[in-house]
Amino acid sequence: MESIYLQSNKDKYINFFSCCLLVRGFERSAIYDIQRENIEFIPNTLIDFVEDIRGRKVNDVLEEYKHNKIAKEYLKLLEEKEFIFYSANNFFPDLPALSTNEDTSIFIFTTVILSQYIYDNINSFARNIQQLGVKRLHFHIDNKNCMEQVHQILSSLEYSQVSNLSFSIPYQK
Repeated sequence: MESIYLQSNKDKYINFFSCCLLVRGFERSAIYDIQRENIEFIPNTLIDFVEDIRGRKVNDVLEEYKHNKIAKEYLKLLEEKEFIFYSANNFFPDLPALSTNEDTSIFIFTTVILSQYIYDNINSFARNIQQLGVKRLHFHIDNKNCMEQVHQILSSLEYSQVSNLSFSIPYQK
């Protein structure tokens, strides 16, 4: 037996709130409600279900899944947790991928005192900076004749995600 709310919305479209992000994991998934700052852990099959019913009429979904008890439980959960809503028109497109922030950097800003060891292992250092997700990087260099070192650092970080690079060197002009 479907809920009364579901019964009264049979000829409406199912929409998933854009502030709720589906995050698929290896063993289980989650729905991250950005607006409420809440994470609901769910089975991976629920994400497949949401992707299948999104933008479809309630009647069509109920007809397709009429003998599937788990699908009805999923629909009830999505409704109770307010992850879905019903509308007379299907005018609610998904947010474009570019609208979500995918900045996964661990360290935003890092200051490095350039030593001979770092300079000798600059490529390994650049790989580590890339893995840490550093966006802003500042170097302190003690050597007065450091232009070769600066060029070496710049070339090693050329394809990294570092977007702001600064240097402190002796006798700066």
